[in-house]
Amino acid sequence: MKVYKRIIASVRGRVQGVGFRYYIMNVARNLLIAGYVQNVRDGTVEVVAEGGETELKSLIEVLRIGPATSRVDDCYVQWLPFENTFNDFQMRVK
Repeated sequence: MKVYKRIIASVRGRVQGVGFRYYIMNVARNLLIAGYVQNVRDGTVEVVAEGGETELKSLIEVLRIGPATSRVDDCYVQWLPFENTFNDFQMRVK
Protein backbone atom coordinates (compact mmCIF):
# COMPACT_ATOMS: atom_id res chain seq x y z
CA MET A 1 0.00 0.00 0.00
CA LYS A 2 1.33 3.41 -1.00
CA VAL A 3 1.80 5.88 1.87
CA TYR A 4 1.06 9.53 1.07
CA LYS A 5 2.68 12.35 3.04
CA ARG A 6 3.31 16.09 2.98
CA ILE A 7 6.60 17.89 3.48
CA ILE A 8 7.60 21.47 4.07
CA ALA A 9 11.24 22.09 3.20
CA SER A 10 13.43 25.16 3.63
CA VAL A 11 16.59 25.23 1.52
CA ARG A 12 19.42 27.62 2.36
CA GLY A 13 22.48 28.54 0.29
CA ARG A 14 22.92 30.02 -3.17
CA VAL A 15 19.43 28.96 -4.23
CA GLN A 16 17.86 32.16 -5.60
CA GLY A 17 18.54 33.50 -9.08
CA VAL A 18 20.25 30.29 -10.22
CA GLY A 19 17.33 28.27 -11.68
CA PHE A 20 16.76 26.32 -8.47
CA ARG A 21 12.95 26.70 -8.40
CA TYR A 22 12.55 25.76 -12.07
CA TYR A 23 14.77 22.71 -11.58
CA ILE A 24 12.82 21.56 -8.50
CA MET A 25 9.48 22.11 -10.25
CA ASN A 26 10.54 19.84 -13.12
CA VAL A 27 11.85 17.14 -10.77
CA ALA A 28 8.65 17.23 -8.69
CA ARG A 29 6.44 17.00 -11.79
CA ASN A 30 8.45 14.03 -13.07
CA LEU A 31 7.96 12.32 -9.69
CA LEU A 32 4.19 13.08 -9.84
CA ILE A 33 4.42 15.22 -6.70
CA ALA A 34 1.99 18.09 -6.14
CA GLY A 35 2.67 21.36 -4.32
CA TYR A 36 4.80 24.42 -4.92
CA VAL A 37 8.26 25.97 -4.69
CA GLN A 38 8.87 29.65 -3.94
CA ASN A 39 11.59 32.11 -2.98
CA VAL A 40 11.41 33.56 0.53
CA ARG A 41 12.58 37.09 1.39
CA ASP A 42 15.28 35.76 3.73
CA GLY A 43 17.10 34.20 0.74
CA THR A 44 15.85 30.65 1.23
CA VAL A 45 13.61 28.57 -1.00
CA GLU A 46 10.48 26.97 0.43
CA VAL A 47 8.98 23.76 -0.91
CA VAL A 48 5.60 22.41 0.12
CA ALA A 49 4.96 19.04 -1.49
CA GLU A 50 2.55 16.13 -1.27
CA GLY A 51 2.83 12.68 -2.74
CA GLY A 52 4.02 9.18 -2.12
CA GLU A 53 6.56 8.84 0.66
CA THR A 54 9.10 7.21 -1.66
CA GLU A 55 8.76 9.99 -4.24
CA LEU A 56 9.06 12.67 -1.55
CA LYS A 57 12.27 11.07 -0.30
CA SER A 58 13.63 11.26 -3.86
CA LEU A 59 12.66 14.94 -4.04
CA ILE A 60 14.42 15.61 -0.73
CA GLU A 61 17.62 14.04 -2.10
CA VAL A 62 17.44 16.46 -5.03
CA LEU A 63 16.71 19.42 -2.73
CA ARG A 64 19.90 18.67 -0.80
CA ILE A 65 21.99 18.83 -3.99
CA GLY A 66 20.17 21.23 -6.35
CA PRO A 67 21.20 22.01 -9.92
CA ALA A 68 24.86 22.57 -10.80
CA THR A 69 24.31 26.35 -10.77
CA SER A 70 23.31 26.34 -7.08
CA ARG A 71 24.96 25.64 -3.73
CA VAL A 72 22.86 24.07 -0.99
CA ASP A 73 24.17 24.75 2.52
CA ASP A 74 21.24 23.34 4.47
CA CYS A 75 17.89 21.66 3.85
CA TYR A 76 15.44 21.43 6.73
CA VAL A 77 12.48 19.10 6.13
CA GLN A 78 9.34 18.73 8.20
CA TRP A 79 7.11 15.69 7.57
CA LEU A 80 3.36 16.18 7.97
CA PRO A 81 0.16 14.21 7.31
CA PHE A 82 -1.14 14.18 3.74
CA GLU A 83 -3.78 16.87 3.13
CA ASN A 84 -4.55 16.39 -0.60
CA THR A 85 -4.38 20.17 -1.11
CA PHE A 86 -2.76 20.45 -4.55
CA ASN A 87 -3.57 19.28 -8.08
CA ASP A 88 -0.12 19.84 -9.59
CA PHE A 89 3.29 21.32 -8.81
CA GLN A 90 3.81 25.04 -9.39
CA MET A 91 6.46 27.70 -9.06
CA ARG A 92 5.09 30.57 -6.98
CA VAL A 93 6.24 34.15 -6.66
CA LYS A 94 5.97 35.47 -3.12
